[in-house]
Amino acid sequence: MGTYKSKQIQHNVFDEQHLDESPADIKPKTRSPKPTTWKLNILRGKREDEIKDEAMPLARRRCRKKAMEFIKCEQQNGKYWTVFECIEEYEKMNECFQRETEIEADRLRRDISRHPEWWWREFYDEDGEIGEQAAWKDEWWGSLLFQKLKNKYFGSSESSTTSSQ
Repeated sequence: MGTYKSKQIQHNVFDEQHLDESPADIKPKTRSPKPTTWKLNILRGKREDEIKDEAMPLARRRCRKKAMEFIKCEQQNGKYWTVFECIEEYEKMNECFQRETEIEADRLRRDISRHPEWWWREFYDEDGEIGEQAAWKDEWWGSLLFQKLKNKYFGSSESSTTSSQ
Protein backbone atom coordinates (compact mmCIF):
# COMPACT_ATOMS: atom_id res chain seq x y z
CA MET A 1 0.00 0.00 0.00
CA GLY A 2 1.54 3.32 -1.06
CA THR A 3 1.44 6.36 1.19
CA TYR A 4 2.01 10.00 0.37
CA LYS A 5 3.28 11.50 3.61
CA SER A 6 2.73 15.11 2.55
CA LYS A 7 -0.91 14.57 1.58
CA GLN A 8 -1.92 11.85 4.07
CA ILE A 9 -3.33 9.81 1.16
CA GLN A 10 -3.22 6.03 1.11
CA HIS A 11 -3.77 3.91 -1.99
CA ASN A 12 -4.34 0.19 -2.06
CA VAL A 13 -3.86 -0.70 -5.70
CA PHE A 14 -5.47 -4.13 -5.48
CA ASP A 15 -8.77 -2.77 -4.12
CA GLU A 16 -9.17 -0.27 -6.95
CA GLN A 17 -10.51 -0.92 -10.41
CA HIS A 18 -8.07 -2.70 -12.71
CA LEU A 19 -6.85 -0.77 -15.76
CA ASP A 20 -5.48 -2.29 -18.96
CA GLU A 21 -1.89 -1.68 -19.99
CA SER A 22 -1.24 1.05 -22.54
CA PRO A 23 -0.66 -0.09 -26.12
CA ALA A 24 2.99 -0.58 -27.04
CA ASP A 25 2.89 2.09 -29.77
CA ILE A 26 2.26 4.96 -27.31
CA LYS A 27 5.41 7.02 -26.80
CA PRO A 28 5.70 9.85 -24.25
CA LYS A 29 6.06 13.26 -25.91
CA THR A 30 7.49 15.09 -22.89
CA ARG A 31 10.44 14.80 -20.53
CA SER A 32 11.12 16.22 -17.10
CA PRO A 33 11.75 19.98 -17.21
CA LYS A 34 15.24 20.98 -18.33
CA PRO A 35 17.45 22.85 -15.87
CA THR A 36 17.38 26.64 -16.28
CA THR A 37 17.44 29.15 -13.45
CA TRP A 38 17.56 27.62 -10.00
CA LYS A 39 14.52 29.53 -8.70
CA LEU A 40 12.30 28.10 -11.39
CA ASN A 41 13.90 24.66 -10.99
CA ILE A 42 12.57 24.52 -7.44
CA LEU A 43 9.00 25.21 -8.62
CA ARG A 44 9.22 22.87 -11.60
CA GLY A 45 10.86 20.15 -9.53
CA LYS A 46 8.09 20.32 -6.94
CA ARG A 47 5.47 20.14 -9.70
CA GLU A 48 7.29 17.23 -11.33
CA ASP A 49 7.32 15.34 -8.01
CA GLU A 50 3.57 15.90 -7.65
CA ILE A 51 3.01 14.63 -11.19
CA LYS A 52 5.04 11.49 -10.54
CA ASP A 53 3.20 10.93 -7.24
CA GLU A 54 -0.08 10.99 -9.16
CA ALA A 55 1.20 8.86 -12.04
CA MET A 56 2.58 5.98 -9.97
CA PRO A 57 -0.73 4.65 -8.53
CA LEU A 58 -2.18 4.62 -12.06
CA ALA A 59 0.90 2.80 -13.34
CA ARG A 60 0.59 0.23 -10.56
CA ARG A 61 -3.04 -0.37 -11.48
CA ARG A 62 -2.08 -0.83 -15.13
CA CYS A 63 0.74 -3.27 -14.30
CA ARG A 64 -1.28 -5.39 -11.89
CA LYS A 65 -0.99 -8.58 -13.98
CA LYS A 66 2.80 -8.43 -14.11
CA ALA A 67 3.00 -7.61 -10.41
CA MET A 68 0.78 -10.60 -9.61
CA GLU A 69 3.04 -12.86 -11.72
CA PHE A 70 6.03 -11.68 -9.68
CA ILE A 71 4.16 -12.21 -6.40
CA LYS A 72 3.18 -15.76 -7.46
CA CYS A 73 6.79 -16.50 -8.38
CA GLU A 74 7.90 -15.16 -5.01
CA GLN A 75 5.36 -17.33 -3.20
CA GLN A 76 6.49 -20.42 -5.12
CA ASN A 77 10.22 -19.88 -4.57
CA GLY A 78 10.33 -18.27 -1.14
CA LYS A 79 11.85 -14.94 -0.15
CA TYR A 80 15.48 -16.07 -0.51
CA TRP A 81 15.28 -17.82 -3.89
CA THR A 82 13.17 -15.05 -5.43
CA VAL A 83 16.36 -13.11 -6.11
CA PHE A 84 17.65 -15.93 -8.30
CA GLU A 85 14.51 -17.48 -9.76
CA CYS A 86 12.19 -14.52 -10.46
CA ILE A 87 14.52 -12.16 -12.34
CA GLU A 88 12.50 -12.27 -15.56
CA GLU A 89 9.19 -11.54 -13.82
CA TYR A 90 10.76 -8.71 -11.84
CA GLU A 91 12.26 -7.10 -14.96
CA LYS A 92 8.94 -7.29 -16.81
CA MET A 93 7.14 -5.72 -13.85
CA ASN A 94 9.78 -3.00 -13.45
CA GLU A 95 9.76 -2.12 -17.17
CA CYS A 96 5.98 -1.92 -17.09
CA PHE A 97 6.03 0.39 -14.05
CA GLN A 98 8.61 2.69 -15.63
CA ARG A 99 6.83 2.83 -18.98
CA GLU A 100 3.36 3.41 -17.53
CA THR A 101 4.66 6.04 -15.11
CA GLU A 102 6.27 7.93 -18.01
CA ILE A 103 3.07 7.72 -20.08
CA GLU A 104 0.90 8.98 -17.22
CA ALA A 105 3.39 11.72 -16.31
CA ASP A 106 3.42 12.79 -19.96
CA ARG A 107 -0.37 13.00 -19.99
CA LEU A 108 -0.38 15.04 -16.77
CA ARG A 109 2.37 17.41 -18.00
CA ARG A 110 0.39 18.17 -21.16
CA ASP A 111 -2.84 18.90 -19.27
CA ILE A 112 -2.66 22.70 -19.48
CA SER A 113 -5.90 23.25 -17.55
CA ARG A 114 -4.10 21.94 -14.45
CA HIS A 115 -0.99 24.08 -14.98
CA PRO A 116 -1.88 27.76 -15.51
CA GLU A 117 1.55 29.09 -14.41
CA TRP A 118 3.72 30.83 -17.01
CA TRP A 119 6.82 28.97 -15.87
CA TRP A 120 5.14 25.69 -16.80
CA ARG A 121 3.53 26.86 -20.04
CA GLU A 122 6.84 27.99 -21.49
CA PHE A 123 7.91 24.32 -21.59
CA TYR A 124 4.72 22.35 -22.36
CA ASP A 125 1.46 22.64 -24.26
CA GLU A 126 -1.22 20.13 -25.31
CA ASP A 127 0.96 18.75 -28.12
CA GLY A 128 4.12 18.20 -26.06
CA GLU A 129 7.28 20.18 -25.48
CA ILE A 130 7.77 23.71 -26.83
CA GLY A 131 10.46 26.37 -26.85
CA GLU A 132 13.77 25.68 -25.11
CA GLN A 133 12.49 22.40 -23.71
CA ALA A 134 11.88 20.99 -27.20
CA ALA A 135 15.32 22.10 -28.39
CA TRP A 136 17.13 20.79 -25.31
CA LYS A 137 19.29 17.71 -25.85
CA ASP A 138 19.69 15.28 -22.96
CA GLU A 139 23.14 14.70 -21.52
CA TRP A 140 23.43 11.36 -23.29
CA TRP A 141 27.07 10.98 -22.31
CA GLY A 142 26.14 11.02 -18.62
CA SER A 143 23.57 8.27 -18.97
CA LEU A 144 25.95 6.29 -21.21
CA LEU A 145 28.73 6.57 -18.61
CA PHE A 146 26.34 5.51 -15.85
CA GLN A 147 25.13 2.53 -17.89
CA LYS A 148 28.70 1.41 -18.67
CA LEU A 149 29.71 1.60 -15.00
CA LYS A 150 26.56 -0.25 -13.95
CA ASN A 151 27.22 -3.01 -16.48
CA LYS A 152 30.88 -3.25 -15.45
CA TYR A 153 30.32 -3.53 -11.72
CA PHE A 154 26.86 -5.10 -11.50
CA GLY A 155 26.62 -6.89 -14.83
CA SER A 156 24.10 -6.21 -17.55
CA SER A 157 20.60 -7.60 -17.19
CA GLU A 158 21.03 -9.60 -20.41
CA SER A 159 24.13 -11.43 -19.18
CA SER A 160 22.57 -12.21 -15.79
CA THR A 161 19.48 -13.83 -17.34
CA THR A 162 21.43 -15.86 -19.90
CA SER A 163 23.94 -17.15 -17.35
CA SER A 164 21.18 -18.74 -15.27
CA GLN A 165 19.75 -20.63 -18.25
